Amino acid sequence: MAFLLLSLLATGSQAEIINSTTFDDLEAGTVCSRTIWANEGFSTTDWDDGLDKRSLITNEASISGEKSLRIMYPAHQFGPDNTGVQVPLLFTPRNEAYMSYWIRFSDNFSFGTTSYGGKLPGLCGGNRCSGGATCDGTNGFSARFMWRVGGKIKLYLYDMDKTQSYGVDYPLKYSDSTEVTFERGKWYHLMERVKINTDGNTHDGEVEAWVNGQHVLLVTGLRFTSNGDKVDDVDFSTFHGGDDDTWCPTDTCYTYFDNLRIGTTAEDVAYLHCTKPDAGPDLSLCGTGEADLEVQNMTDGEAKFVWTSNHQTLANSKTMKVTSAGQYIVTSDSDGCYQKDTIAIKDDLRPELGPDQNICSSSFITLNAGLTGKGLTFLWSKDGVKLNGITSSTLTTKDGGSYTVTVSGSGCPDVSDTINISSGLLKANDVTGQYGKEVTISVQGDANSYNWYLHEDDATAAYSGATYTTTLSNGSQYIYVSDPNGYDGLVGKKSLNSEASYTNTDFTRRMEFETFRPLNIDSITVYPTATQDVTIRILKSDQSTVVSSITHKGLTAGENRLFVGASLSQPGTYYMDAVGTTAALRHSNADDKDIHFPYAINGLISIKGSNVEWINNMPYYLYFFNWRVTAGNHCARTPIRLTGTGGTGLTETASKKISCYPSAADRIVNISGLTQPTEAVLYDINGILIKQQTVSPDRSWLQVDKLQTGNYIITLTQNGKKLTTLRFVKK
Repeated sequence: MAFLLLSLLATGSQAEIINSTTFDDLEAGTVCSRTIWANEGFSTTDWDDGLDKRSLITNEASISGEKSLRIMYPAHQFGPDNTGVQVPLLFTPRNEAYMSYWIRFSDNFSFGTTSYGGKLPGLCGGNRCSGGATCDGTNGFSARFMWRVGGKIKLYLYDMDKTQSYGVDYPLKYSDSTEVTFERGKWYHLMERVKINTDGNTHDGEVEAWVNGQHVLLVTGLRFTSNGDKVDDVDFSTFHGGDDDTWCPTDTCYTYFDNLRIGTTAEDVAYLHCTKPDAGPDLSLCGTGEADLEVQNMTDGEAKFVWTSNHQTLANSKTMKVTSAGQYIVTSDSDGCYQKDTIAIKDDLRPELGPDQNICSSSFITLNAGLTGKGLTFLWSKDGVKLNGITSSTLTTKDGGSYTVTVSGSGCPDVSDTINISSGLLKANDVTGQYGKEVTISVQGDANSYNWYLHEDDATAAYSGATYTTTLSNGSQYIYVSDPNGYDGLVGKKSLNSEASYTNTDFTRRMEFETFRPLNIDSITVYPTATQDVTIRILKSDQSTVVSSITHKGLTAGENRLFVGASLSQPGTYYMDAVGTTAALRHSNADDKDIHFPYAINGLISIKGSNVEWINNMPYYLYFFNWRVTAGNHCARTPIRLTGTGGTGLTETASKKISCYPSAADRIVNISGLTQPTEAVLYDINGILIKQQTVSPDRSWLQVDKLQTGNYIITLTQNGKKLTTLRFVKK
């Protein structure tokens, strides 16, 4: 079942798909010529730019099926004659139209050299006014999109009232006001609606946009034409630039387009969200020589399934049996919403634990051998010591160390893989002792107080303090501890405004900031103007003593996230500069209205501005964006395992002839066998203190009518010496 993540707009027109293509019926390796577009049902003009040189049907990436349209942008080239492609995709003129496509920037995509921007397809009309022309109402309009610095996406609009010669940028923004930014290597669904104005004197045209089903733009009050032109094509126009070589890509790079749709209503082209099929981990033929493939997270009724390998369809079902090694792809179709997953079938044993990991964002991590199969066995060890009782393909742990999995299967030699796990969690030892024993748990650290939780996801701490005292229950359980003052977050201006920016090499201009407790500056974002080395330094308040310095070599132009790794143990005033950087960096200038000082996290850090007062007064925001700051232990709650073993309190009770039993109505617990006044302390099964009172031979009972059902523990102490531990069940 597909779910539509979009508030569909009410229209008076009947739904009609004007044109669409998934590119899957086309042969991989062929150019997407005008003839190919026509064969797919699209109408084109008698010209195009670059289809024969820079377009290709490919199976390198796709959002559905196996193929997509790849567009090339050669390194050091700009403009439609030398990068990307252009071809108008025409349809019958209408007052309102919708279009959408999926797009993915290649992993190495270059957004420019020192100027950052490039065109992306959008709805147009008439003669598609663009290229710096004045839109006079008779030469059409264009409502294409553009990428800008760092992958920010804008509407690039040519209309009759545009205020800039080369079109006006309208940023796309999510509901929280963050700008839409497309990351390299990820697919995005971009959808657009254009409604024409009534006539040349009426400002009632509109442009609307969505990204992955989220509403990101609505521009109203527009005039597009005065001569009766309407919305009549998707200008499939994409290239770098700009009109000079500052816009060139620094590397040959690509975009991928898939599922292009043009329609008359939102439903025709809308983003659909559906479940991605999970084919499970890779399988090995070792052991039995066959593997059963199965979609593990969906039922037959949720979608239609197609299995393919080497571009050949093998099955139309949820399951399939294979006896040959290779890559297998399953695609699910939920009412036109496509998702897919890939699984590798191997004819040997190749466990892959992946790169080394650090435990921080969660209390536990799960290691996965990345391989399953009939007749396979798995043995795990930690730091060279075998872990008994763990024989599955996965292992969940909370502890750092060197972990090795060894996989065995009939007909194949054993193979092992090792992963090193580090841990950022608090340092606390597991506790093992006799059941009923009272233990005090501590954390190795400098904090004066920690928060202690009975469960990993409890909203409220059960106790706060430097240590935690509890009574061991029979068997094993976890408690969790965290640093309440730990912090991990971002501070500073989030990103560069490319339209209001300036380049500079005066790196004696520094960013002044104040810290209020020990903290770390882990990383920042900078925007080099060319391939260069960038040095980030932190200086003390005297602006001469260097606290930290790190150089990143060979950074490319555009947005770069840099590790800083500076530990500032003493609160006070500091400065950050880029002395030693080999070329210019960009910063936001006074045209950016979203600059304010200070940027602060209460009690932690305050970024005050520059060391040059006139820069602050403008104000400018220098060089260093989106600082990641950490303090204390900011990782997830640390689990501590408590294990109670050996004899039970009831055995002790029997030997001392002291026992407890609830009354018939479970309103009190009677304690028998006492010979003198005794201190009784009541705990729940997790060791949380409930009540404490003195009992005696003539009044030897505790009130328990307000207790919830469950297991409880009573410890008895006489003259400061622990006498025994009792256990009872409240029904």
